[in-house]
Amino acid sequence: SLAAEYLLGLGHRRIATITGNLKTQGGFDRFDGFMKALDEANLDIAKEYVCRGDWSRRSARHAAEFLFSMDVANRPTAIFAQSDEMALEVIAVAFEMGIRVPEDVSIIGFDDNPQAIYGPIGLTTIRQPIFEMAEKGVRILHEMINGKRQERFRLVMDPELVIRDSCASLGDKPAQ
Repeated sequence: SLAAEYLLGLGHRRIATITGNLKTQGGFDRFDGFMKALDEANLDIAKEYVCRGDWSRRSARHAAEFLFSMDVANRPTAIFAQSDEMALEVIAVAFEMGIRVPEDVSIIGFDDNPQAIYGPIGLTTIRQPIFEMAEKGVRILHEMINGKRQERFRLVMDPELVIRDSCASLGDKPAQ
């Protein structure tokens, strides 16, 4: 929901998303959080703004070409690509089609992949606490192996918004 909340806060209302594989927990959770945030803001998303992806750059390219081929009046002003790999491909397609990031379209990813800072523009993204997740996972696994933990549970950790240069307020320069 962080991505949607951030884009809404920048004034965007025509927000598209390119999902990951919705059969995976990560894909479903990211899409669900995004849609709930839009719903809480009383914003209905156009059906054509939801592009099903599969985490690949290829699926992101097809989705971006579709979204960017829309009439300018109907084209989304922001896109949440549900992985940084896909977001970087969306940025590449935008540049190829003469669409400026973030002046014409804001793009946000998810993961905080190291590549996010080395592209043509720094990618605003959602960072997962990967090292903390790994540390807790190993600790829990150790407890399970040693018989100290037997019950099943789900541990959810808070992601963090990392603001770079790929998003802007409508009509403004890149958000800081």
